[in-house]
Amino acid sequence: MFTASRYALRQLARATRTEFEGPVTGYIVNARIVACCCVGQVYGHVRARADGWFQDGHTIRTSDIFRLEECRRHWICETESGSRYVIASFAAAGGRRSLGVFIEILQRGFHPTARHRH
Repeated sequence: MFTASRYALRQLARATRTEFEGPVTGYIVNARIVACCCVGQVYGHVRARADGWFQDGHTIRTSDIFRLEECRRHWICETESGSRYVIASFAAAGGRRSLGVFIEILQRGFHPTARHRH
């Protein structure tokens, strides 16, 4: 499990105190955008389970992001699965840069990941 830095924890505390329009699925620290998804460590996930699924500090890879918005000094990403994540902090190594690259991709358009049936 990931141990968040003091900076990430401060940003997380600030994000959780902020009121956002609409429901928040969870808060992500150490975020970076990879392959049209957000990867980082999740906190306060609404579907966290006692067996560890979505527990605080666990790494998450969201489904494809279809919408990004900046709101009260945070970024909110809405995913294809209907989740809304607040990005509380970005990864020190390239996290903020990955956001800029992804915004350019969103503006040009992209093909979402195909849904797989099991």
